[in-house]
Amino acid sequence: MWRVASSAESGVNRCAPGRAHGSSSDQQRMRKSGLGISVTLVNLSVQPGESGKHAVPLGVLYLASSLIRRGIAFEIRNYEHCRDRQPFSAETFARFLDGSGDLIAVSLMSNMMPLLLAGLPRFKKERPDCRVVVGGFGPSADPERLLRVCPEIDFVVSGWGERALSDLVAALEGRTSLHTVAGLSFRGEDGVLGHVPRGELPPVDLLPMPAHRSVAAEDRHDNLPVVTARGCPHRCAFCDIPGYHRRRTAYRDLGKVLDEIEEFHGLYREDARKRTGVTREPAIGIVDDTFCSRRDRVLRFCDELGKRGKKVSWWVSARVNELDAELLERMAEAGCESIFIGVESGSDSVLRAIDKGFDSARAIAAVKMAAQRISVITASFIWGLPMESPQDFRQTLLAMTLCRAAGVQVQAHLWSPLPRSRLYREYRQCLAFSQRFISDIAFAPEALVGEHESLIRAHPELYSCFYHYPHPDLEERLAMLRQMRFEESK
Repeated sequence: MWRVASSAESGVNRCAPGRAHGSSSDQQRMRKSGLGISVTLVNLSVQPGESGKHAVPLGVLYLASSLIRRGIAFEIRNYEHCRDRQPFSAETFARFLDGSGDLIAVSLMSNMMPLLLAGLPRFKKERPDCRVVVGGFGPSADPERLLRVCPEIDFVVSGWGERALSDLVAALEGRTSLHTVAGLSFRGEDGVLGHVPRGELPPVDLLPMPAHRSVAAEDRHDNLPVVTARGCPHRCAFCDIPGYHRRRTAYRDLGKVLDEIEEFHGLYREDARKRTGVTREPAIGIVDDTFCSRRDRVLRFCDELGKRGKKVSWWVSARVNELDAELLERMAEAGCESIFIGVESGSDSVLRAIDKGFDSARAIAAVKMAAQRISVITASFIWGLPMESPQDFRQTLLAMTLCRAAGVQVQAHLWSPLPRSRLYREYRQCLAFSQRFISDIAFAPEALVGEHESLIRAHPELYSCFYHYPHPDLEERLAMLRQMRFEESK
C-alpha cells in the first residue's frame, strides 16, 4: 500500500511504501530500520505564490512512478503551492526544503535555476549530509559547468530521469556503481568530475503511467498534460528539443496513452464532485512536440478515443506542414478544440535561416485552414531573432495581422537563447542582458529576475534564457508591437 497525505500550504505530498510515512521523523526511522534511502521529489516551477490553477507536475509524477516500481520511499513537494510573500528568495526556498529525505531530486527548467543555486547553499549549510540531484532542460544543458559553479549540487542527470533516478538510489545504497547510471554527471571524492554517457533513448513504454494518485486533489487540475511521444525529428534552430533528444523520437503505445486519459478522466470527475458537488469534464493537453508528425497515428488516436465513448476536450501543438483539411476535420470530430501552431516569422529568409521547412505563404494558408475547422487556433511568432532585419520584422508584423484578421489568436514572443539550441551556440558571444528584454518564453517573473540579477549576470552560460540579441532598434520594435496591440514579452 502507498499512503498519501498532503498540505496545500507547504506544497508537500508524502508517500512511502509499507508502514513508513514521509515526515522527517519517519524518514529517520526508515534509515535506522534499513529500509533504504528516502527521496524528496521537488517540482520547482515558476508560479509559486500566484493565484489560479497550476500545471500538473507531470515530470515529477513520472519520477514517482519509477520509484513506486522499485519500492523506494518518497515524498512530493510542489513549489507552485508555496504561499510565502517572497517566494523567489533564497531563504524561502531553503525553508521549503526543510525536513527533506536523504536525496532531493529537483526537476526544473532553465528559468528557475537562479532560485535553485541561491537557495541550496543555505539549505545544505544545515543539512550537509543530504544529497541533491537535478534534472530537466536547464540543468542538463551544461552539467559540468553547473557542478563547478554550485558545489551543493551532487549529481546532474541529462536526458530521461525515470530510470536514472532509481539507478542512482541503488548506487547510493551501495548495490551498484555510479558509473552504471546512464546520463549521470557527478563529482568524485577526489573532486574530479565524472560523466556517464546517456546511451540510446529507452522505449517510452517502459515507463509506467504518471502517479496521479500520489498527489493531492489540488494538484489534479482540469487540464491534464499528456505525453504520447518524447523527442522531435526536426531541427528548428531556436529550439533546444533537438539537442536534448538528439532529433530522435520515442512513441508510447496509444492504448496506454488512452488508458492514462481514461484513468485521469475518472479521477478528476471524482475530485470535482467532492470539492464542488458538480461533475465537470477535464481537458487534455497533448504536450508532444511531434504529435501530428505521424498522420496515421493521429487518425488512430481519434478513432480509439471515439470507440472508448469518452467525451474529452483536447489540444495539441502542430507544425504548419503537418496539417491538412481531412486531418483537421477528424481531430475536431474527436474533441480537439485548440491547436498551437508555430509560424515563427513572416519573412521567408528568416524561416530558411531557422530551418522551419516552409515559407510564410504556406504558413498563413495552413493557419486559415485550421481556423475554419478548430475552435481555437493560436499562431505563435518569434521576434528579435539574431538574423531578423527591420524589413524581416515588418514582414512578420504583416503575417501576424493577416492571421488575426482570420480570427486567430496571435502571440509574439521575444527570442530566448535556449542553451541547447543551435542559435545559442552561434550567437552566445553577442548576447546582452536587460530586465526590460527578457523573453516570456523563459516564463520569468520580474520578482525572480530582480532577486537574482547579480547571479544571472555572473553566469550567462547557465542563464542564457534571460538574455537577448541586442538589435539597435529593439525598443522601436517593441513599441510597434504595442501600438498594434499584439501580445509581446513585456
